[in-house]
Amino acid sequence: MALTRRAIIVAAGVLGYLGIAEIQFGCGGGSPIPHFDRADGPGQSEASFVGGQLGILRSSFRHDYLFWAYRGLSGVSFDEDERKALLAPEPSDRPQQLRAALESWNEAKRVFWTATRIGRPPLTFTSRRVPNSQWQAYRNCTEDALRMAAATLSERVTRFGSNGVEAREWLSAQDVVFSNCGNGEEIPPVADSALPPLIQADRAYQIASAHFYAGHFDEAARRFDTIAADRQSPWSEWGTYLATRAYLRKGTLSSGDGAFDPASLGEAERRLRSVIADPRLNDLHHTARELLNYCRLRTDPERLMDELAAALIESTGGEVGARWTEYDWLLDRGHGRQSDADLTLWLLAFRSGSGNFEQTLSQWRAKRTLPWLVAALDQVPPTHEASRELIEAANRVPRESPGYPMATYHRLRLELAAGSSEAVRRELDQQLFDDPLEMPVSARNRYLEMRSPLARDLVL
Repeated sequence: MALTRRAIIVAAGVLGYLGIAEIQFGCGGGSPIPHFDRADGPGQSEASFVGGQLGILRSSFRHDYLFWAYRGLSGVSFDEDERKALLAPEPSDRPQQLRAALESWNEAKRVFWTATRIGRPPLTFTSRRVPNSQWQAYRNCTEDALRMAAATLSERVTRFGSNGVEAREWLSAQDVVFSNCGNGEEIPPVADSALPPLIQADRAYQIASAHFYAGHFDEAARRFDTIAADRQSPWSEWGTYLATRAYLRKGTLSSGDGAFDPASLGEAERRLRSVIADPRLNDLHHTARELLNYCRLRTDPERLMDELAAALIESTGGEVGARWTEYDWLLDRGHGRQSDADLTLWLLAFRSGSGNFEQTLSQWRAKRTLPWLVAALDQVPPTHEASRELIEAANRVPRESPGYPMATYHRLRLELAAGSSEAVRRELDQQLFDDPLEMPVSARNRYLEMRSPLARDLVL
């Protein structure tokens, strides 16, 4: 064991002296900087980190990593569904999904055109320019809308036949609707009264949709409300929801400068609550709840942030990813500074570093929880009068705790600054070699970094 210890210490010292490490060069020249681990996140795999192997946290870690650490330090482990949601890669197939939906619509049109030679050219544009903006655009016609249109065309052809006037009238109107996916403002004509009631109901829905895609949000909402009131329409159950979507679009797009219209979003919020309260619309409840949070991110950010903070420290299953995204969006925009939610207070305190130590110490003394202990240990200056108090608290952290490597590291740092070099040297040898502590390589490197100056020669 002594040989292994010597080899590791000598290697660490020699490598540190020679600067042999992963080298990063900044733009503009300058000296190469040895880089052993990431500044913005853990050096180990995300899977092990979210599983509770936290190592030694840094104030420069991203919010999401610190949230994962907070949960682990609080003793609330992530379940299987939560881990999958947190570790899922960022969606990279959204463009492919849109292309597939666009192809399904154009294929349905092609089949009909082959039989009838009726229909406009294939649809290519699905995004529309944001009003009063030269560069910004938004996804106007979604994958779901394209797939639903393809399925409806196929159903109407099956029901009425490809040579019937009904299917031709339906496709002619839908082509007009989708002409507004880009920057058009064309509206289909009212259906001939001689057409079947189903095609007339479809046309009312198509006219409302055309106004929606054209940016005529008040008119679209009015027409969707009329559809909702018509219990004979196959689109009735969608009416209230789609009227709400019109108010959402108006609330977020009318200004064109990133601001929002509180009155429109307030109306959308009222309607979304109505959708959620209607048992007939059960299939829309999940989507309505997501959109309600979308509204409240803008209209009620402080209260929503506290609600999200409370939800995030409990097991929320596969919803944790969506809830965290909303919470982090608010955190990045400066909300939560008046919050008394412990998660928010801790994240803001930990990220602020040693400049916030007195407030962090106050939180630790009031709450005596492990997250606040490791935050205080990370920030405390060695000469501060609270050092001894924190050393004693760190000594009580059990070895199996996810906070043990960090609490022990900072305890040893403080003891070393107080002059206990020989005792620190012996304990470092125990943690590193005699009874090795399980920890990530990045944390082990920081322990070795502390141990190297304590060597009495190149061997020990």
